[in-house]
Amino acid sequence: MQKIVPFSGRKARAVLPVVLILLLVVCLGLLSGYTYILMSRLGAAENEIMQVRNEYSLYQQRTESQMEALEEDVSAAQSDRDKAEAELDELKGSFSELEELYSTLRGDYGSLKAEMEETMDKIDSYEQEVQESMAWFKENSMLGKRGEQDMAKTYLGIDCYMEEGDKCYVKTGCFYLINAEYLGLEYKRDVETSDSEDKLQSLQGFVDNGGGDCEDYSLFYKAEWNYILDKCSGKDIVVQSWYKTATSDSRHWLDFDEDWYIEGVTEKILASGYIYPSVVCGRIYDPQLNKVSGHCVMALTTDRIEDIADLQLLVGSPLIEPQDGQYVGIIDEPGGVHLVQDGEVPLIFSSYIFSVITDNDYFLFSDTESK
Repeated sequence: MQKIVPFSGRKARAVLPVVLILLLVVCLGLLSGYTYILMSRLGAAENEIMQVRNEYSLYQQRTESQMEALEEDVSAAQSDRDKAEAELDELKGSFSELEELYSTLRGDYGSLKAEMEETMDKIDSYEQEVQESMAWFKENSMLGKRGEQDMAKTYLGIDCYMEEGDKCYVKTGCFYLINAEYLGLEYKRDVETSDSEDKLQSLQGFVDNGGGDCEDYSLFYKAEWNYILDKCSGKDIVVQSWYKTATSDSRHWLDFDEDWYIEGVTEKILASGYIYPSVVCGRIYDPQLNKVSGHCVMALTTDRIEDIADLQLLVGSPLIEPQDGQYVGIIDEPGGVHLVQDGEVPLIFSSYIFSVITDNDYFLFSDTESK
């Protein structure tokens, strides 16, 4: 009898490959889906990587640019630093030089300060000497009020000037009469009066010593003249002098009472307005030596000499010999006594003035020898 086989067994064997195929298909589908997912993720990752790379590249470019800029800045800063260091070194050198200079200047300043203080002391001393000198000349420009000086005023008033209307007549020779005959004054060298070779006596010293040299005579004569100027103030002063001539046999009265006279001379009326006295010294004819030598006489100007600019007033001024009252010429006339100009004496001048004594000062025109 035929064996009967169940249907399910055969069917199962037939279905198994199908199932496997289906499973395989399913698996492949799942794998494909997963692969797709992975590929999508990988693409996204690659995109992110690309973006990061791009950003990195951009960042790197920016960074490089910034680095280049920074390097340039650093280079510039380094250059500035090098320059600054060079300038600093230069400044240090300059500072060192300045320190040395300061030290030198400080030493020089100390020396200059000491010299300046010494100079200021000398200036103060010199100013004091000048003031004292000016005071001395002013004090000795007028006759005093005692002894022979006061006596001289009396004699001058009696014999040497005469007021007549608006005029006042003055005799230059009368001063010699007063000084020689009444006061007993005579020519004496400095070594006899002061044990010095060159010393200007005061008015009182002059009368106390019974005379003096030409400079002393001139100073005393000027003081006498100033006394008469004061007495004749406001009047037209007429100056009567005299001079020697080889042929004259006339006499000249020394006083207005006509008690004293000299013979063999000619009267000289000086030009109007020349009345203000100054003592001038230089190479001038000296009657004691009878030759041109160091000598002083009196000059009469049209105004008082107060400062250096006024010294030009001496040009054209008449000169009087104080020891006898004689007229001896005019300053700067041909062949006469000349005023030194620019501190230099031309060879053609045999007689010239180099110093002037006024009522308040002493002026040294020049101590230069002939050139």
